[in-house]
Amino acid sequence: MNSQKQQILDLVHSRFDEAKARSFSFVNYIKDFCRGRKLCLFGAGGIGLSTYYRLKGKGLPVALFCDNNPQKINTEIVDGIRCVSADELLASHKDCCIIITVGQGREIMQQLSAGGRADAIHCAAPTIAYYGEVLNSISKEALYSNVQNLLAMVDDEKSLRIVHRTLAHALMAMEGQTTGFEYDDIYSPNQYLPDDIRMLGDQAIYVDCGAYDGDTLRYMFDRPEGRSLARYYCYELDSTNYARLTASLEAMPGDLRQKVVLKNFGVGEKAEQIKYDPTGSDTFACASGLCTGNLVALDEDLRDVAVGCIKMDIEGAEPYALRGASHLIQRHRPSLAICTYHSLEHLWELPLYIHDLVPEYTIRFRHHTRSMFETVCYATVE
Repeated sequence: MNSQKQQILDLVHSRFDEAKARSFSFVNYIKDFCRGRKLCLFGAGGIGLSTYYRLKGKGLPVALFCDNNPQKINTEIVDGIRCVSADELLASHKDCCIIITVGQGREIMQQLSAGGRADAIHCAAPTIAYYGEVLNSISKEALYSNVQNLLAMVDDEKSLRIVHRTLAHALMAMEGQTTGFEYDDIYSPNQYLPDDIRMLGDQAIYVDCGAYDGDTLRYMFDRPEGRSLARYYCYELDSTNYARLTASLEAMPGDLRQKVVLKNFGVGEKAEQIKYDPTGSDTFACASGLCTGNLVALDEDLRDVAVGCIKMDIEGAEPYALRGASHLIQRHRPSLAICTYHSLEHLWELPLYIHDLVPEYTIRFRHHTRSMFETVCYATVE
């Protein structure tokens, strides 16, 4: 067996029992960190809002947000919660515990330390602890088997390093280790169009699930291979994001604009109406959500479309959307770019499901930020 693969299996075998014995829950981690103090999230963007909803879903209240962006200071971010400046936070909220909710938190950590608050933590710590809860619900034998099956279809060195790093950090979190999570050495640029994986054929039809405000659309049309696409379908559940997506499309040249089809739907296993919480860049489905939207299954919505590539970044709903696209995937064998970072088990569950649908797929992973977010599983027929 490849030595790198053996290291991954050895990691699971040697670390799992101790990690599980010492594991702590996401809820207990935050409670122990705060010890009855008010909680502040430093970073009022998409990561801050997604962290807020995760905490809210666990019954952990957030007292205030903080941000260095003047346009956010003294505004209501969500649910009546105000955003304060760093100066106000340091001067008037000395009793708050602080979680830094931005992708790269080093500068904010230095800013807070200079103001006498070196006790803040980065959101990677509680989020990876949340991943640890997934491991805490699985047996060592089941995890080992799943990882072994994953490694049987993954061979390239970059992918193996990403799998090792993800599992190592989850096990570290279960043991109470919440610092030192580095990602610089596994980072790759060009998310959804990595330089070393051919994703698009000539005149391909692209399906963008989780189109947000058109960020991937704009990126694709900035690339020569993207401009050669025959058709580009955008699915976006949230109405606010959809309005931004529409505005982004209207600003594009006419020859590109005519290729795009906008759909104000989310994608799932079946057509249904759901409730969700919008957070700007993220949209989380939940029974108590503030907004209502509609899902479609790609098998039905694109029944007669010869799809060439599908991208999914839909906040943990990827398993349902893949099941709702299973016939389309088996029929046309499109290139797939599926995010796996929203829940730890997606690291093995999604590629195993994809490979079961089309055994000819080559499975690879790439990691596209220098934080814990944006790991993507790529599936292509060579």
